[in-house]
Amino acid sequence: IRPQIFHNKIVLPLPDGTGIAMNFMPQLLEPAVEEIPITDAVTLQSWPNMLYRIVLRWKQPTTRLQHRIRLTAVPPSSTTKQ
Repeated sequence: IRPQIFHNKIVLPLPDGTGIAMNFMPQLLEPAVEEIPITDAVTLQSWPNMLYRIVLRWKQPTTRLQHRIRLTAVPPSSTTKQ
């Protein structure tokens, strides 16, 4: 299931309707989700045909800033809400 990008978080929906929210500071980081197709037949027996890579890039180059990313549980049916 493709991760969903909102203003200050990325939500990773889970098949049971719950999810995991990755909260970040949008003024510092630019989020992106990259698709990685699975082409190996053996891997496709255990994985879906697509994996997703979450990328967070600094908006401004820096060597001094620090940032924490917080992961929180998302209750059922809240994975599509901001």
